[in-house]
Amino acid sequence: MASWGHSYLLDIPLEKVPDALKPIVIGMDVGEMVTALPGPYGSYGIIRKALGSKADEPMKLSEAIKALTPEHGFLVADKPDRYGLAPVHGAASDVLLSGEPVSGAHFKRNTGLSFDVKLTAYELAVQAYHERVLSKVDWI
Repeated sequence: MASWGHSYLLDIPLEKVPDALKPIVIGMDVGEMVTALPGPYGSYGIIRKALGSKADEPMKLSEAIKALTPEHGFLVADKPDRYGLAPVHGAASDVLLSGEPVSGAHFKRNTGLSFDVKLTAYELAVQAYHERVLSKVDWI
């Protein structure tokens, strides 16, 4: 996310990212740029600004994960050890690294969460951000 409209990890304009996937991409982009914990508090403002008017729109996590395709492979490098602490990265790695579709039962078994959990785009982006930052220090 070198600029408001470009993905740092995917190196493509955000307009080419499916709307359902933008919160995950934006959160992971910002998290990837953080070099020390806890990260700057301004990260939350950057995430909100990048999401724009869609920040408070509710969405299902399953919709975002289903929007992942092999071209989004740069979002994850490896599978988290603690799937329950990193449900977004865990599900994304299942799709992108293993090529497995994520089922609701599989996701619930690994995280205790419903795959159709509803949250705002901002909440999803912040979760992806936290997971990315924690993955960089091997906490997940």
